[in-house]
Amino acid sequence: ETCSPYGTMSVRLSSCMAPCGRSRRDAAGPLIRPLLSLRGGGKRDVHKWLNELENRKDFPQLFAGKNAMLPENALDSAIQYNLMKAASAMEQQVDEKIKHLDELDSDEIERLRDKRVKRLKKIRYLQNKWRAMGTGEYREVSERDLFSMFRHHKRIIIHFHRESTERCKLLDKHLATLAAEHVETLFVKIDVEKSHFLVQKLNVKVLPCMKLIKDEQVFKTLIGFEAFGNRDDFKTRELAMCLARYEMIRHPDMSLDEFDVGDEDVLLSSE
Repeated sequence: ETCSPYGTMSVRLSSCMAPCGRSRRDAAGPLIRPLLSLRGGGKRDVHKWLNELENRKDFPQLFAGKNAMLPENALDSAIQYNLMKAASAMEQQVDEKIKHLDELDSDEIERLRDKRVKRLKKIRYLQNKWRAMGTGEYREVSERDLFSMFRHHKRIIIHFHRESTERCKLLDKHLATLAAEHVETLFVKIDVEKSHFLVQKLNVKVLPCMKLIKDEQVFKTLIGFEAFGNRDDFKTRELAMCLARYEMIRHPDMSLDEFDVGDEDVLLSSE
């Protein structure tokens, strides 16, 4: 007999065993299966897992009668518990930051202010510089134009397309939206029927195809829509999240001020 923290309950595993050799998992039905699903299912040792939960100090220990059944809302209780735990941790972090700010003296506050002002000036400078070099819009370029862009842009997203390919047209709409929102990255497209050398050089065989360029090097190829839903009705945000994972653009919920631009201001000012 073992107690679980997900509600007031106590599970007698021996009562879950079915006759004629049926497995414990099949016999337990709704009694054990929700617990298995929480841990990934499979052939995990139920005894061991329940004992782990019982011994965890951060779980409340709630005991019930010997033959009490697992509540139907056990999964909801587990989810709610973890959400509350995460919220509590975040609240504690915020409290610690507030406490730290309260303890700052005037000199430290002034230093933070100066650091913030310098950061904002750097971002404003980069925004103006990026826009002057063509970011903020999505356009088609030639092979010759693209080669000259490599040296001036840290992040470039190239869409290899064909006018007659419908999926390329779908991707164009989303890339145009992202290009306007993410001036930190250059968005361009190349017509495969006009750029045979580049298509062969970069091994472009399936359309639509995106090449992600960082520091003048191709480090990732995205073919079709597999990386962001693998369906034609994907959302712009799904594409943005995918590109953000590869640090090609900032996260959709992140301001440009929070994006790590490194020493781009120094590099651009030297050109």
